[in-house]
Amino acid sequence: MGNLFVVYQGLYLSKPSILFTKSTDAGMSWSAPQPINDSTSNSPVFNPAVAVSPDGQVVTVAFYDARMSGGNANLVDMFLAQSFDGGATWQRNLRVSSVSSDVRLAPLTSSGYMLGDYLGIAPSTSPDVPAVPIWVDTRGTNPDPFIARIGMARQLTFASWRQPASRWPTSIIR
Repeated sequence: MGNLFVVYQGLYLSKPSILFTKSTDAGMSWSAPQPINDSTSNSPVFNPAVAVSPDGQVVTVAFYDARMSGGNANLVDMFLAQSFDGGATWQRNLRVSSVSSDVRLAPLTSSGYMLGDYLGIAPSTSPDVPAVPIWVDTRGTNPDPFIARIGMARQLTFASWRQPASRWPTSIIR
């Protein structure tokens, strides 16, 4: 197919943003980067991950965002942006984590706190199957991986309605 999808953190109009760009010709040319986080604040956003459905239509991006922090930039949440048309338009962002994480509880390295290098997404496999992000969360005393099954699908069918609509994450390690 030749489609490539890239997400990264950067500044867009002087605002911290998660940017999306796409190539439909195996990387020879790229679309203009567009911000896909919809926060109205200048809060930090970082470490995005992207997954794309086999048909190239459902693009799911998970990222850390400090918009819920109340001004404490050490607190972040996992957010999700999703497109059902190959990245042409984007749904409103969803907060995936139910509790904010304190980045100061993540491992400290010479490059800073390492919270989010362990982030991924199992992509949607059909129109009524939601994506499943996995991320590191510090709601306990140690950073642990968490997952959430996002109840968003591009087609509303009985099968998608039966999917758990809860966005509360579940720890996969106890």
